[in-house]
Amino acid sequence: MKMRTAINKAAQSGFTLLEILVALSLIGMALALVFQLFGANSRSIGASRSYVDAAARAEAVMRSILEDESFPNATLSGTTDDGYRFEATIAKGYEERVQALNVDLYIVKATVYWRDGTKERSLSLQTLKLTEKKL
Repeated sequence: MKMRTAINKAAQSGFTLLEILVALSLIGMALALVFQLFGANSRSIGASRSYVDAAARAEAVMRSILEDESFPNATLSGTTDDGYRFEATIAKGYEERVQALNVDLYIVKATVYWRDGTKERSLSLQTLKLTEKKL
């Protein structure tokens, strides 16, 4: 009788194949989730890097227009070597508000375009510039 109890205990002391398969599948699902989170994070970092680069380019375009001595007749558009395309527009704005003053108010808008995979992305910066009226 004692022999039989020892055999039953020995047979029940390990894991069954089903328990091992369930444990491995749970570990696999957890690892897949972790890898997806890291992948999404790296895509977000890449997208934010593109927006930061575009913002820097738009700011440079806007600064060159605002500092140009031929303002408001300065226009700027073009492309860069690394695939960014930029355009700038200048338009008089708020004329009814500055009509009685000796100033003109211009709306300056710089837009940068770039390709992100199959999509075209864009970022725009806009500011105002106050100039003396030319008589």
